[in-house]
Amino acid sequence: MYHWFAEVSGSTTTDLTVPFDERFYSPLPLDNFEPLRVVVDNINPTQSRNRIAVVFIGDGPQTPVTGDIYTVKATGSGTIKAMSWSNVSLSFTDTIPAGRYQLVGASIADTNLIAIRFVFVGQAWRPGILARSSLSAPEHNIFRHGRVGVLGEFPHDQPPTVDVLAAVDMSSITVFLDLIKVG
Repeated sequence: MYHWFAEVSGSTTTDLTVPFDERFYSPLPLDNFEPLRVVVDNINPTQSRNRIAVVFIGDGPQTPVTGDIYTVKATGSGTIKAMSWSNVSLSFTDTIPAGRYQLVGASIADTNLIAIRFVFVGQAWRPGILARSSLSAPEHNIFRHGRVGVLGEFPHDQPPTVDVLAAVDMSSITVFLDLIKVG
């Protein structure tokens, strides 16, 4: 399990400087039906803000992957509603060769984004990543270049869709996907 907190005020998202509890390689075990609780401390109760906790849950330690990894740019547009998960279809900005691909990392940056999760055809899990507030903000390296393993697989003509969590209503996103061609 790994968690991260965001503070949303008005139309921007702030990465809070709380320590990461990064447990991708040694996760905390949860029993079946064990409740998952999040405690949020409101530092300044006079300010109207939303506090968001993002928790990553997996089925065990993540296994990093290596290989011929390359990054492609994809865009998506649609109705993205504030403070709720909104699904958006992705289109590659360049044509990728025919074949099957593993998604092994990603990066997304926007002042108004909080997190995204990937929706693969036939896969129940929705692996996700945290957004950065800008392209110049520090990268969440754990989510890049195979460090958390394979997030999912897809054929070249059926990329995953993306569930987007944003601070405000939006209409488009740009995401960078780390891929390995496997067939």
